[in-house]
Order: sequence, then structure tokens, then C-alpha cells
Amino acid sequence: MFQFKARAFYSTINEPQQQLFEELYPGTPTFRELVTHSALVFVNSEPLIDFAQPTLSKVIHIGGITVTPPNPLNEYWSSVMSARPRTVLVSFGSVAKSVMMKHARKAALLESFSSFPDTTFIWKYENTSDSFAMLEAAKVPNVVLTEWMPQLDLLADPRLTLFVSHGGMASCQEIAAFGVPALLVPIFADQNHNAGALAHAGLALVFSKFDMIDTGKVRTALDKMLSDPRFRWLKMHYYSYKQRALRIRDQLAARPSSPAEKFVKNIEFVARFGHSHTLRPLSLNLSTFQFYGCDLAVIVVATVTAVVLSL
Repeated sequence: MFQFKARAFYSTINEPQQQLFEELYPGTPTFRELVTHSALVFVNSEPLIDFAQPTLSKVIHIGGITVTPPNPLNEYWSSVMSARPRTVLVSFGSVAKSVMMKHARKAALLESFSSFPDTTFIWKYENTSDSFAMLEAAKVPNVVLTEWMPQLDLLADPRLTLFVSHGGMASCQEIAAFGVPALLVPIFADQNHNAGALAHAGLALVFSKFDMIDTGKVRTALDKMLSDPRFRWLKMHYYSYKQRALRIRDQLAARPSSPAEKFVKNIEFVARFGHSHTLRPLSLNLSTFQFYGCDLAVIVVATVTAVVLSL
């Protein structure tokens, strides 16, 4: 399944890019060639908040390298965070913008938010002067629309109760780094995987984008996360989402080396010693027929057929 997804991603994303490189810079190695012949491969993922998976010795995980130390909130944002007992941050990223949502979805979210008068909802909305913002959202006192916000600094503030997000990689790594429970609504691309991984880790709940139009379901999901119930995790322990989030935060902080340190030390190692042939997987020497075990399958089928025919 992974091979199928990887090939599908390569054909839809990387091949058009490769064609452009060929037009501008003839002879540019393909992405596959670069990965195959590279000394190391750095990936933007963190095993503590991902599914366990087979990997290679040359693959170095540096997930969280973009998470920088937070800055103190200014007076305005601090007052917003202190306005009510609970505060929820809502952002669906820079690609699938909230302002581009169908009105029915925006209205359902707004109605759901209004059901929690003791909770402030900071909603990243890219046009605070459109009709929805001016005529509808402005009437809901516990909803704060903003075209920009210091997301990382808000996530680091202990007054934040919940993060409603699309499940982008950067947001997921910030969620984990600062120990914030999340309600994740994956939209496309890697977001379904990211959201599922955080849910598997126990600090997030995944909500379908197709249910965003249902006020009742949105309200139920928010209530579940805001009440922070204890749930059975790994069939043996009971935790709340906040407890799991804080545990993940502490685990990330206690890693033997930070992503930046790991990156620099590995680069220095390669600069000193160059390629290590022992890190090159022998599977690269196999044909496609051998890689997928077709040669063994032929032997098994032939053997079974011979046995059946001899009966």
C-alpha cells in the first residue's frame, strides 16, 4: 500500500516538477535518482507522533526542526486569551482557507461556537471585512475573527484549551511540541495520515470534513474535547487528551538530541566520511520482478500446481 501511495504521489506531484526541471536545466537528476544515490535522507517526521513503520538506516527523522521557541504574547492577544475560562484556536491552514469555505460550513461552525459562551474561539479568517464576518460573525461575542495570528505563540500559551486544525504537518508538530489537544479536520494530501497518527498517539480526535455542515456533530465533537474525558488507550491505561498531549510534549523535550542537533551532526558526519555503502539497501539491486517477490510467487504457484496435478 505504501509503495502504491508513493508512486501515485510521485506521478502526480514530482513528475510535472521533473518535466519543468528538464525544460529549464536539461540533465537534472530525477527525485528518485537523488534519493537513491544520496548519502542520507532527512524526512520531516517524528516517530513519537507517527505510526511505527519499517525504514532505512540512511533515513534521518528531523520532525519539529521548524518549531522555534515562542515569544510572549502582546497585550491584545493576552487579553483575548484571558477573556473566558477556555480558549480555542481555529485555523485550517494557508491553502484551504476559511474564507473559501461554502457558507453552510461557515455558518455551521459559527453556530456551534456560539453554543459555548464560556469559551473564546480565535478563528483565522482571511477576510474580516466580508459579509460573513461583518453581518454574522460580528454578532457572536465569543468568536474573534483574525486575518493573522501568532499561531506558535498562542499554542505555547497554557491558557489555550484546544486547537481545531486541518492537520498540516507543521501544525501537528507544533501541537505535539506544546502539548495541546487537537480536533483535526483533514482536508487533503498528507493531512489524513497526520491526523490519524496524532489520534493514534492519543492527543487528538479526527473529525470528517463532510460533517462540518452538521452543527450537532460539530458541537458534540467540541464538547467531547473541551470536557477532556478520560479514555482507554492501548487497552490498559486511561488518560485524558490533555494528559496524553502533555506526555508527548515531555517526551519530545527529553529526546537525546534535538532535530537541529541531529541534522547538523549527520551533515558533519557525511562531510567528513562521505557515502557509507553499508547504508545503501541491497533491494536497490533487485529488479521489479524480484522486489515484489514475483519470482517466489511463481515457484510457489508452480509447486502447488504440480502437487495438485499429481493427485
